[in-house]
Amino acid sequence: MFYGMHAADTVDYLIMLSGELTLLLDECEVTLHPFDTVIQRGNHHGWVNRGTETALIAAAVIDAQPLKRR
Repeated sequence: MFYGMHAADTVDYLIMLSGELTLLLDECEVTLHPFDTVIQRGNHHGWVNRGTETALIAAAVIDAQPLKRR
């Protein structure tokens, strides 16, 4: 199923505050729980909430130089 996979020219700092989210990557999936932290830089990714409650994250998204992508 397609979950809005995308990439951005940013550095993203994310902290899971409540609920759970699954981070979809090209090669794997990672389910985040409260206080899990993700730092990502321009990777192809998407998000899906497979949990039973609303997910809340804190995020800082910082502009970055574009990456060369395939």
